[in-house]
Amino acid sequence: MGKLQATRRPPASGTIIFYGRPTATSASTAHSDSETSTAGGGRSVFVIDSDTSSTTLVTSDVDQINKVQNRGSSFSDINIVSSPIIQSSNPEHGLDRGKIPIRSLILPILKDVLETFQEVPYVKIVAGLVQQIVTISGEIQANRERSDELIQKVAIYARVIFESLLGFRRQHTNDFSGVEEDLMQIADVLQSIYDIMQFLATSSANSLLNRLIYRGDIAQKIAEQDRRLDTTITAFQLKSSIVLRTGTSEESNETKRSSVDGAVAPKAIRHFTGLRAKPQIMFGRNNEINIIVNALISGEGTSEFGKAYNNQRNLPPRICILGTGGIGKTTLSLSILHHRLVVEKFGTERIFVSCEAATSFELLLSEIAGALSIAASDVADDLFKTIIRHLQEGPCLLVLDNLETPWDPPQTRSEIEMLLTQITALETVTLIITMRGAQKPAGTKWTDILPPLQPVDLDSAVAIFQAIVNTTDEHAINLIRAVDCVPLAVTLIANLAAVDGETTEALWLRWQEESTAMVESGQDRLASLETSIQLSLSSPRMRRDPSALSLLSTFALLPDGISLDTIRVCEKGVPGIASFKKAISTLRQNALLYSDGHKGLRLLSPIRLFIKAHHPPPLRSRTFIFDHFIDLASQGARYNDASVRARLKREVGNINAILLDALGSSTQKNLHILVQASISFCHYVYISGAGSQHAIELSIEKLQSMKISTGIPSSSSPPSAAKSKSFWKKGSVFAKVKTIKAGTAVNEPTLKADPRLKLQADCLGCLGQVLSRQRKFDIAKEKFDLAKDIHIQIGDLLGHAYDLLNIGLLLSRDTESSEEALAVFEEAAGLHKQVNDKAGMAHDLMGAGHVLRDLYKFGESETKFSTAASLFAEMQDDSGQASALYGLGMLVVSKSRFIEAEKYFVEATQLSVNSGDIIGQAESVAGLAVTYLLRSRFSEAHDTILKALSLRDSFPNPDHLHILGRIFMAKGDMEQAETVLNRCLNQHNILGDDRGGLDDSLYLADLHLYNEDLRLAKAYAGAALTGSKATNRLLRAEAQVLWCQIALREFDTRYLNRFAWSLGIFEELECMLGQAHCLYVHGLYEMLVLNDLEAAKEDFRHALKLHDKVGNVQGKADDMNQICEILKREGSLHEALTMISEALALHIQIGDKGGQADDLYVQAGIFLAQGRFEDAESTMRTAFKMHEEVKSKYGMARDLAALSDILFRGHQNVGDGDKPEDALECIGQALRLFKEVGAAGEFFECKQQKRRMKGLKLINPRRVRLPDFDTSGEENDEYSDDDWQ
Repeated sequence: MGKLQATRRPPASGTIIFYGRPTATSASTAHSDSETSTAGGGRSVFVIDSDTSSTTLVTSDVDQINKVQNRGSSFSDINIVSSPIIQSSNPEHGLDRGKIPIRSLILPILKDVLETFQEVPYVKIVAGLVQQIVTISGEIQANRERSDELIQKVAIYARVIFESLLGFRRQHTNDFSGVEEDLMQIADVLQSIYDIMQFLATSSANSLLNRLIYRGDIAQKIAEQDRRLDTTITAFQLKSSIVLRTGTSEESNETKRSSVDGAVAPKAIRHFTGLRAKPQIMFGRNNEINIIVNALISGEGTSEFGKAYNNQRNLPPRICILGTGGIGKTTLSLSILHHRLVVEKFGTERIFVSCEAATSFELLLSEIAGALSIAASDVADDLFKTIIRHLQEGPCLLVLDNLETPWDPPQTRSEIEMLLTQITALETVTLIITMRGAQKPAGTKWTDILPPLQPVDLDSAVAIFQAIVNTTDEHAINLIRAVDCVPLAVTLIANLAAVDGETTEALWLRWQEESTAMVESGQDRLASLETSIQLSLSSPRMRRDPSALSLLSTFALLPDGISLDTIRVCEKGVPGIASFKKAISTLRQNALLYSDGHKGLRLLSPIRLFIKAHHPPPLRSRTFIFDHFIDLASQGARYNDASVRARLKREVGNINAILLDALGSSTQKNLHILVQASISFCHYVYISGAGSQHAIELSIEKLQSMKISTGIPSSSSPPSAAKSKSFWKKGSVFAKVKTIKAGTAVNEPTLKADPRLKLQADCLGCLGQVLSRQRKFDIAKEKFDLAKDIHIQIGDLLGHAYDLLNIGLLLSRDTESSEEALAVFEEAAGLHKQVNDKAGMAHDLMGAGHVLRDLYKFGESETKFSTAASLFAEMQDDSGQASALYGLGMLVVSKSRFIEAEKYFVEATQLSVNSGDIIGQAESVAGLAVTYLLRSRFSEAHDTILKALSLRDSFPNPDHLHILGRIFMAKGDMEQAETVLNRCLNQHNILGDDRGGLDDSLYLADLHLYNEDLRLAKAYAGAALTGSKATNRLLRAEAQVLWCQIALREFDTRYLNRFAWSLGIFEELECMLGQAHCLYVHGLYEMLVLNDLEAAKEDFRHALKLHDKVGNVQGKADDMNQICEILKREGSLHEALTMISEALALHIQIGDKGGQADDLYVQAGIFLAQGRFEDAESTMRTAFKMHEEVKSKYGMARDLAALSDILFRGHQNVGDGDKPEDALECIGQALRLFKEVGAAGEFFECKQQKRRMKGLKLINPRRVRLPDFDTSGEENDEYSDDDWQ
């Protein structure tokens, strides 16, 4: 049955940073005029491509169908992905009119089948016969009513066949041989039906005489073909289901593993950034490589300094590679990553993370996220949790290189060690870290197989030298010994000899002169390395190109390397460089620069640190590089521009380093611009999760440390560029941003205080939003309050308005503070209106819209969202408009207006794509999946929600996983559903999302009710009832209905008076789907408990109308199933048989095997009532197999009980007076299963049935108190006379 969709609260941190936005630049790039859209606002996806290569036969068939369609129903208003059976809300398509128009039912899909299967002859035969039967139907005059009924069934069953065949094709199944025989049998039946219909259409059949003579014969032939059609279609259903599962089992299993374990789409979407290349020169580390590789592959290794390593079997190795700078730690780790055995074991799941630019915990997370290919928009809440979840997806080898950079500072050490503890607790991660020094991080049980690296032996060092120079002599040996065989030092010296033409003798003489002072000072190996670097810097080639050292010192400011964009910028204008290309060549030839594999350049960490400490860049070069990166930071608010996003993503580490460096040395004259740049960069940090908030925090410290006047009238504009002569001379942060249309600029009043106070308040607001996104809500509230106080103090109405907006979003997290949140949003809107900030007004409206929806004030909520969408559209703000449309979509989903919701979500998705908003895109796609789910389009819902998850594959949203679990439930895959929903519940609990957890509990209760585990069903339903507060009436009403279902199963009438309250809530809140479900369950109560068939039928018919109106096919089919059960009991067998065929077709269409089994159960009962014992037995056994397949014990018990009755009556029909053992065996199994599932009423009925078969008197129901699972007294007359009927 279709249920309701949980509503999601707005993000407490806001969708964007509100402070420091370019007030004159609210617009995004306008849409291209070439883009087209449907009237509904989104591009139509209902497209039938014509195939010009089709054969003449198929083309004519399709043309004929088109002609017939043109005479019938119009399809011009359909813009959905596929055309399911009878989903229209048109009253013509309801059941009250008796029959479904045959053309509307079959012709659209017949066209698709003829186009798709033109090369499969036996499919074309079936399609052709169906087409002929449909075509001739209008010409029949004789036996019209009975013929129409048979043709109606042909159309329904043909739809079943064609949906199955198209399902094969969608699963990329090209082999149809498994169902060829069944299709040919169906074709034989269809040919017989067509022959009869053709005869009835002739003039001779219409004569009165012939109708009188052949009436009985014709009726018999129609009945015979009717039965044959039932038999062949049932066989086809079973066979096609098996073939489809068999043909796609491998794919399904892979999807199951990835969608549950990783909670994302198939694992192929997981990818990492490229590894650095394997080192070409590697000597002297074979022993270390063998030890580490052996540990990685087998979990055991042997160390020369210790005993055999015996790894904890449950955890992979955690290895530290320690040693001094230049000793070869990075080279060793890369050699291991590229080792043949390691590649065979880990494949592409090998990740290398350079931590050199990670000067803080946040920047380390950013570097890891980049290496894991976690997209900027994948992170909604916590980057740390995102990384952990991503690493949990499957086995991988992670290398953290130069980890000492973030670990060394005492203030960050505990955070780094906590991160390592979390990573090393994962069974999926094999970890290698490299660190300068000999101390390992605390808190982790490291795999103790390797001591700190020592220099390589002399022979290996000579081999390194020879690999570069191709020769050695005694002077080379002296040099190698002098640098203590440190690999990096040997490499530097060898490069000097190789590229500069300087002899080894001359190098040895220079070494002796330049190293004396350092050796005398007591330095040894470090002196060797630094002397080697200094020797490279003073080489003849470097002396001939003095600009090379200047460029190297400039590049040393960039810990994250020099990107291709930065190289191009420097080539065009870095001061003091006579020839940029020559300088680059000089540095590379001296091994002072190397390529990073992405067309960029890097300095090795020891070299960069040495250069930064001993050779600061010239002031002009420093100013140039600062200018470039501060300008790039200033573009952070323009993250909607894809090219800007790409540059920011590549330069996050460098921007952060430059901002911190510049802020550290800032003065009162330049602080304003630096803070503005930090605020702008925070916009990107906020939406991407990359980088850190350290620049904002340092900005606040700097502003607080400076003496700020509070009474100096000043404009809020930054100093002009003309007054600034330093690296921030480019002026306004927003100078390059496109302006919006005239008349929409914000009216910011002149402030009555130093503008630095405004910057301080804006920084506090930015920091509050970042903390809120990190779910540090209490600290965030403190920052917002401080920001508000300052904004009020200086008369900054705009800043004050955004403080209120953020506080309102925090309040909206709890429905108990909803009214307070609304008041705060209203106050913020008043301030935004006062300064003419339309963007702010739109955000206020959206915040209020979400709260009003949570309060079920749908009319007011819809007005808020619609107004916000109009304002965003006026400003050409695609991202904002998408958010408002998403809110509208979720609102109308609450009111069961799914087609309308689909249009909103489609348009919101396209707008999010236009603006590069991946998070918004994922949310809208997930909303689209909900509309498919609630209209029983499960395959589309499944594909769509996997797309939403793949958009954020590194951080699966638990709300999206909840939808996936619901889809698994609807498809009858309860095992997967339980796994996914339990994971959702766990994640919602971790995030403190009580509302999400309650929805998970509600559907876990429903799942366990289906699985017949009433104890767990009660536990979860009780949690949902207890947790749903008075303000969450919709959830409480649904939980009450579920509790009634549990009570029905137990035959406990104490709780069955709750329907009226729940139905009233659903009606009040305009939730048609909730009303329909409530009526369905109430109908079961009236039928099973009160035995009031007429009232039950009325409830089911009312539910049917509602399900039909909202397009919920599964609910509609379930309603029809129950109506047929009542019709069977009333003796309306023909009507019941026709309707149950339609219900079966609907359940097959949506892939609901449990529903199909329930329909076959009813159909078998109808056959039994008609005296068709063989058909009844065959159909009931099929129902049992299908219930067994979906693990429905209750369904299996019902089937067995009914089968026993069929067998018993069959024996009586043929005059077999003996008690049939097979019937008794079936009823015994049914009793056992009903007892297992706690179905007390059904258990009692089975006891009566068993006594009836054995010729014993029946028990008086009034003497039995349910639940009673006692089986004593079945074999004899232990009951008193008063107990008998």
